[in-house]
Amino acid sequence: MDASSSSRLTRWWLAALACLGLGLLGALWPLATRAYVFEGPRWPNNSTVVLHLVLGSPGKTLLDGSTSWDDVAVAALNVWNPYLGSGVQLSGPIGSAASPTGVFDGAVSFSDSVSGQDFGDDALAVTEIYTVGNLMDETDVMVSSSVTFDSYRGPLQKKKIDLRRVLIHEFGHVLGLDHVDAGTVSIMTPSISDLDTIQADDIAGVQALYPNPPAPTPTPTPTSPPALTSSLAVSGYVNTVLRYQISASSPPWTCTVSGLPPGLSFQPNGNYVSGAPTAIGAYSASVVLTNAAGTSTTTLQFGITDPVPDYFANEQYIGSGVYYLTFPYSAPFGYYSYLADNHYMYHFDLGWEYVFDSRDSDEGIYLYDFASSTFFYTSVELKFPYLYDFSLDAVLYYYPDAANPGRYTSNPRYFYNFSTGQIITK
Repeated sequence: MDASSSSRLTRWWLAALACLGLGLLGALWPLATRAYVFEGPRWPNNSTVVLHLVLGSPGKTLLDGSTSWDDVAVAALNVWNPYLGSGVQLSGPIGSAASPTGVFDGAVSFSDSVSGQDFGDDALAVTEIYTVGNLMDETDVMVSSSVTFDSYRGPLQKKKIDLRRVLIHEFGHVLGLDHVDAGTVSIMTPSISDLDTIQADDIAGVQALYPNPPAPTPTPTPTSPPALTSSLAVSGYVNTVLRYQISASSPPWTCTVSGLPPGLSFQPNGNYVSGAPTAIGAYSASVVLTNAAGTSTTTLQFGITDPVPDYFANEQYIGSGVYYLTFPYSAPFGYYSYLADNHYMYHFDLGWEYVFDSRDSDEGIYLYDFASSTFFYTSVELKFPYLYDFSLDAVLYYYPDAANPGRYTSNPRYFYNFSTGQIITK
């Protein structure tokens, strides 16, 4: 980076979640003519802009079937590339290896700060742009590590921010687009919304910056039947809106779905399942995919329960009535199942627990432990496997099972008592 370069920051905000009605953008916000806004600088013609993707693994399968944050970022980059002319392209190699001489590069990573400063209230991500004169020279995208992300299409979901649309927005900044007015149908609005990809205004903006994109490559005729790539297990809550996006290999393909839980229906125009389930239970649905090379049939498992405390917002349904929960700090809560009254939980290691929401700011839960006739407390802040034991008036550490990653000790269960400095069983 040249000593005479300068930099600027852009942030995308979460505030829209609290103040905007979801699903109404098309009706409320008519598209203004040429509403796109430029930051000022742009990349030189015939540039490859390399963004090293070092986001890592989420430790679970995301809602759209992805198992890597970096794969989500690659998909977000590729949304823009077909519309870029002037020989400019975005490239997203996974990892931090150096780029060839003459290639502009930066990084996309999770971070708890921006150059040593806080992200700011409700900020999701920041793009830092370095310029030399009126040309871009380097750019970095920093995603807030304090936000709970997933990857999915459609309306925003409670406590699960779609990283893909966040990165599509940030890569718009990377290319030279600035924020547009909040009334514009655009991925470049200042606050996140139900829009999950670029819009006509965004395309017009990048093509004004980088004209004459190459003609699209014709879609090849598939040589193998399609295979479902989105998650095979879907969880949802009764009387609560659910949306599941179907994705598959070997396009183009058509899709039909049967055997859905009551209250859900398949939308063939967008290849997604949506609705509000009306009954609790475990359901098996059949997805039939067809292309020019053949047909495949896949079974989807749906687990529908009563709404659970926010502590379980990131639980993953893995089928046959079993759930798995882990946290951004990587420690798993573990495997468990619910009874029809989902206050009753069978934890595969702790045993039977009666769970209820503490309704505090730390997203905590109380557990009545039937094995020890004891009340426990834990929370997102306390960080399971740390538990507060009310009968001992002490914080405990529940020991993992060293022989079974992702599991904890059982029969007997071992705990470290911080008050006495002793290892105990309960």
